[in-house]
Amino acid sequence: MTSFTAGVVVNPRSIDALRNLVVTVDYFNIRIKGAITTTPLQFILNQCYNAENSDFCNLVVRRAAAQGANSAGSLDEVNSSPLNSGGIKTSGIDTTVAYRQNLESLGLGGTLGMKVSYTHLISGFTVPLPGSERDYFAGEIGASRDRFTTNASYDIDGVGLTMTGTWISQASLDDQLTGARPGSNPDYRVKPQFYLDSQLRFQAGEGFEFYVGGSNLLNNKPPYLADIGASAGQDTDAGTYDPLGRRYYAGVRVSF
Repeated sequence: MTSFTAGVVVNPRSIDALRNLVVTVDYFNIRIKGAITTTPLQFILNQCYNAENSDFCNLVVRRAAAQGANSAGSLDEVNSSPLNSGGIKTSGIDTTVAYRQNLESLGLGGTLGMKVSYTHLISGFTVPLPGSERDYFAGEIGASRDRFTTNASYDIDGVGLTMTGTWISQASLDDQLTGARPGSNPDYRVKPQFYLDSQLRFQAGEGFEFYVGGSNLLNNKPPYLADIGASAGQDTDAGTYDPLGRRYYAGVRVSF
């Protein structure tokens, strides 16, 4: 593995109003030769049908009989497994802004906290098998160019409230499937997504904390991808987009 990182941390402690502000900016460039990855499904199909590679055709399963709207002989599934690839490389910038302030100096009670994290993916590609062409993934589903997460909290007298917002920029279907560079064709794009979560906490004596919360409070529906870029058993990429919708939870934390 070859990696290069460079970063800077800014904490203006000489300025009273900003002494609790911390800003970090990091650049990363990572390359792993022979990385163990799961061979992309579209790469398997391309190798079978375009390159006539029988080894990959053995991974393609067709329906033996008609099922619903699917005719006999239609594509049922494509099997894949972790293999030594020709390598993977990614680069980007991580930025974090964190601030926490006791409000007593302003004549108010409690403590206010805020943290903003931003990642920009500059580039990324895999080489599915040694000697094969690069498969660029930056900007595709699961590897959006930009991602923001904002966390705001307020704590006072044993009660705390946290709000978390996550924004994922637009993404495109795999260019090996569409033949179009990510972002170049609106027909293959998934719109940006925003998720809002919240949690309310109550300190109930020494070492006891009760909490209630909600996830995906705006009840965002996941983008429909059918079998194209979808997770197994889902009609969307469940690793990137929330497939469950609005939901609530409650629990208790005990420390001793």
